[in-house]
Parts: sequence; structure tokens; C-alpha cells
Amino acid sequence: MKTTPVGKKHRQPLEGWPSVEDLFVFVTVARNGGFARAALELGLSPSYISKRIAILEKCLNARLFFRNNRVMRLTPEGENALCGAMQVVSEMDGFVSRLDNQRGVLAGNITINCSFGFG
Repeated sequence: MKTTPVGKKHRQPLEGWPSVEDLFVFVTVARNGGFARAALELGLSPSYISKRIAILEKCLNARLFFRNNRVMRLTPEGENALCGAMQVVSEMDGFVSRLDNQRGVLAGNITINCSFGFG
């Protein structure tokens, strides 16, 4: 029988952890300096990006960005979180790449050139 220490709330594994997707969105917003540019890069709507950042801020109980109509920049907590988020995203990218390589999955961009009259 598993017991919970007195005064400590029992948590399920990963409960209250941020999603990798939200961390990726956060890194992209920080790198691009705003929701609109990050949304354009990711092919998502700015409102979706804003919602994911709000969820991440709530999950971390931290304000990640100073924002007003003209300026958006990382808070000190945001700068600290960015370092960790970049590590997680990098590790996840490496993890997926290693699995793809092991299975022989091809990934990347392909460029095709053909004459204007073709097709």
C-alpha cells in the first residue's frame, strides 16, 4: 500500500507539467519576438499561440513575457524558463530524429525543378 506523506499532495506522474508543444511554441515566440511572427512560422493563428502561452504561464505559475501594444520581451522568469524549454525541445527533437533514423524514415526538404511548360 502506497501512502502519501502528511502535508504533501499526491501527484500523478506528469501532472502539472507543461506540454512539449507549449514549450516549442514558447521557444518559437521568444525567438521571433512576438505571437504574429511565431504564428506565421508555425502555420498557426496568433490567437492559438496566445492561448498556448497563457496555458504555459498558468502551468508554470510564472509570467513569461512583458507585453503591451508596442513591445514584447521576456521577463526574468521567462529568460530562465527559455533556457530549460530550449533544452527540452532540443532533446525531444534529437529523440525523434534518432527513432526516425533507426526506422529509416527520411526527413527534410526536397526541391524539385521543372520547366514551366511541364504539367
